[in-house]
Amino acid sequence: MTLFKSLSLGALAALACGLPAAAATVTVTIKDVHSGTGFVLAQLCDKPQGYPVAGCKYQAAVPAEAGKVELQFHDVTPGVYALVAFHDEDGDFVPSVAFEGTAFGNDAPPPRPMADASFEVKDEARQTIHMTYRPQEGPK
Repeated sequence: MTLFKSLSLGALAALACGLPAAAATVTVTIKDVHSGTGFVLAQLCDKPQGYPVAGCKYQAAVPAEAGKVELQFHDVTPGVYALVAFHDEDGDFVPSVAFEGTAFGNDAPPPRPMADASFEVKDEARQTIHMTYRPQEGPK
């Protein structure tokens, strides 16, 4: 066996023996966004602390668009994550579930236990979920 082949096989063996997995991209499509006002904010949470409101490991935000939006989380370490998103129509970056829309991983309905909204991220992951709104007039 040549030195090059030995080094290559050694490198492959090292990868198979526990070196960290490559970071992934998680793409989330959120449908049923009812207006283009404000932003759609989302988080991937790997621990219950902070779920579902703030302090999760990964965050993404895009301007809202009526119909659907797509967000991407980059450099996500493989693992199990709960997905939570909300339509921040008033632009204050604070969820107001009384009138702003919410969406959860796996389209889990409220109440949203973390386990129900969780999915595994390995290499790349995709979720398509739907924004839901409470039937009210909006902020007062």
